[in-house]
Amino acid sequence: MKRFTMSIFVKMKPNKSAPREIILEPSGFLVAEFGKTVAQVSWSTIKEIFVFKQDMLTHDLICVGFRVDNEGNNWEVTEDFVGYKDLQVELARRFPGIRIDWFADVAFPAFVEKRTTIWGQSL
Repeated sequence: MKRFTMSIFVKMKPNKSAPREIILEPSGFLVAEFGKTVAQVSWSTIKEIFVFKQDMLTHDLICVGFRVDNEGNNWEVTEDFVGYKDLQVELARRFPGIRIDWFADVAFPAFVEKRTTIWGQSL
């Protein structure tokens, strides 16, 4: 799976003094770190929304990915981002037909990626 630079956030350990934050806007959402915008996604560019988990050795990290083009480029956020729950609510509002009952299917069993498309078409 090809990923944009944004995927580095999935590999970084959270920094309590500089939380990664999802900021919702009418046209999409921003991701900020250290108070600086590091990514921006427009609602209109999202072709697919998928979920998966990443094995962090001692625990799993739930991730949401957004495919933004037909070449397979993605932006990803994780459950430890400030604003993650608000993003989940906004996705349900903005994307009719999005699957909202995905968590148990992705979370179990532990330490298995279980990539699942919850809206749109996968490549």
